[in-house]
Amino acid sequence: EKIENYGKIVHSEIVDISEENGSIETKSEWQTINGDPILEETTVFVFSQKGDTRIIDRRTNLVAITDVSFDDNKEGVFGVRVTRAMELPSKKPAIFVDAQGNPTEVKVLDNTGVNGNYLSSRGLEGNEVWGTRSEWVKLYSSMDDEPVSITIIDHPNNVGYPTYWHARDYGLFSANPLGQKVFSKGEEVLNFSLNKGESTTFNHRMLIHSGSVLKAEKIKEFTFTEDMYKSYFDGSDLSNWIIKTRRGEKKGTIVSEVNNNDNIWWSIEDGNLRVKSGPEEKGSTLWTRDEFKNFRVRLKFKFVDGNIDSGVFMRGSDEFNPQIQIGVSGSLKRDMTGSPYIPKKGYPKEAIKVADLLKMEDWNQMEAEAIENKYRVWFNGVFVMDYELEEGNLNGPVGIQLHSNRNMEILYKDIDIASF
Repeated sequence: EKIENYGKIVHSEIVDISEENGSIETKSEWQTINGDPILEETTVFVFSQKGDTRIIDRRTNLVAITDVSFDDNKEGVFGVRVTRAMELPSKKPAIFVDAQGNPTEVKVLDNTGVNGNYLSSRGLEGNEVWGTRSEWVKLYSSMDDEPVSITIIDHPNNVGYPTYWHARDYGLFSANPLGQKVFSKGEEVLNFSLNKGESTTFNHRMLIHSGSVLKAEKIKEFTFTEDMYKSYFDGSDLSNWIIKTRRGEKKGTIVSEVNNNDNIWWSIEDGNLRVKSGPEEKGSTLWTRDEFKNFRVRLKFKFVDGNIDSGVFMRGSDEFNPQIQIGVSGSLKRDMTGSPYIPKKGYPKEAIKVADLLKMEDWNQMEAEAIENKYRVWFNGVFVMDYELEEGNLNGPVGIQLHSNRNMEILYKDIDIASF
């Protein structure tokens, strides 16, 4: 590989430096091998701090000067190279290249003081992070007995979200939203492109932390998604919802709206949404008035009594929309919380770890995400499920189910939805 075989990004100007906002705005031009311009780049860096965490936000907008193709490639979009102490210990020989491009082979590495490790939002660690998708990845270590870490966070509106990660043990740490073929072993190929005049924007956030361990639950507070949530039930009323007696028969249909005066299933008590079967056990579904394309819903629930069979409908209730189960499956006769149920198809995939995480007599938190036809679930802070529905419906409301023919009671609270 020689540099003359590649195009280049040429910095053209510093547009603005703001001390008040802690920001720098720059312009650059992407050029071919022959120096022909193909992309105009505008990038804004914003520097801030919260407690012991320093934050770097990078927003890059690319405008196509001509038709541009980003061939599927694993070499990355947003990345860093780190000091030796943050690499993962390795016994493998390595080749190091100096500033002049001269390679030096080292057959036996000295791992003194080298103690880095990766942690992803999916709970994977070490070399298992490489080639997997996740919302964020943290590279952490200790230097001079002080905990240090670098975390890179992906944005839900970025192309390829959640990004694959090129997280190598030798200190190359990169988010790769445009490279999917290698990481998926050929199952996914992106080949993103822009026509002349079209644009795309990449947003990434980097957290630099020292002095203490930056835990996963704290990183979550810095994610872009956290700022996008809107409350759909805060314990006061159900003005954001519509009650239906049936789930719906055909794609895109939701039937039989219930007058609030006839509602016997859904009530608010002590700031909680109480869901209880009626005497005839007909069942009911509570649907958002809003419809969603890409979104994440988070809520808390607590089992109260009976044979709990509830769940969250992701954009609808027919075979084109998964329901994320909460409680016991009527067909399987066992708890399938966190797993997707597809009408006419059953449970194509079972959530992992839920049996160990589920609190039978206390509050649980679940987050369920839909990005196009891909669905992911986190349960009590742990990633437990991902699933792809080939013919998934890509727009619709969110629903909470009270299953028919069940004598049950369950509580919900703090229902928030982030729309991307």
